[in-house]
Amino acid sequence: MSEWLTIWQLIDQLKPGETATDENEEYTVSWKHSLFFEDEDRNVHKDIILSYKCLIWHILSKYAPLEEAMKALKDG
Repeated sequence: MSEWLTIWQLIDQLKPGETATDENEEYTVSWKHSLFFEDEDRNVHKDIILSYKCLIWHILSKYAPLEEAMKALKDG
């Protein structure tokens, strides 16, 4: 897992195609043409930056950890 980031650090570091989630895994953020904040029900929230700026976030890895990938390969 990546380091925990404030919303402002996240905005600075999130790259197109990446996704991040908040500490409670209630919201995800993705960068397409702009930032998209979605809740668990896939509802888009455009005002989340101001109302949820105290949350901490981390960028999700695009790849599984090596150990997890090797186990999946072994298990078929």
